[in-house]
Amino acid sequence: MLTLTTMGAAVVATLLPGGCSSGGSGCAAQDVTVQNVVLSSISAAFDVHTQVRSHSDGKPLYGESVQFWAWGRPPGQSNTVSIQLGTVTSDASGEATLKMPPIMQNYMVSTLDGISGTDFVKVTANGLPGTVAGIGYCEGKGSAPVSCGPTGQACPVIEVPRSK
Repeated sequence: MLTLTTMGAAVVATLLPGGCSSGGSGCAAQDVTVQNVVLSSISAAFDVHTQVRSHSDGKPLYGESVQFWAWGRPPGQSNTVSIQLGTVTSDASGEATLKMPPIMQNYMVSTLDGISGTDFVKVTANGLPGTVAGIGYCEGKGSAPVSCGPTGQACPVIEVPRSK
């Protein structure tokens, strides 16, 4: 059995402002916002959605490489573990959406198996450093909690049978 315990709050997005590297050339900051992830069922696909914008003028950043991660906390521990879910490039409106398969489909477990047995606490999106329209941008990071159902309640323990 695979046990995924999920929890979260009904928050639309949490924003962590982008920072700049300490290199001599410097770089422009970027902001990454992540929409709250709501799981309806372990057998339903879900999206992880983010938007990347320039910190200075708020304009969307096109062509930005965005890495998505899932974070979980093992029972009885304060440390979290993580697994990379995938990488998507932002579109003209600065938006990037990672299409996730169901956690379980035909008794097969998706990539979330990497945080099995943990509290599925949040997802993050990292706008990676790079050059957009001739401007060098530093890495930016956004985070959002994971919740279950339309009212954002804490998710129950999900027991997923493993195929034999």
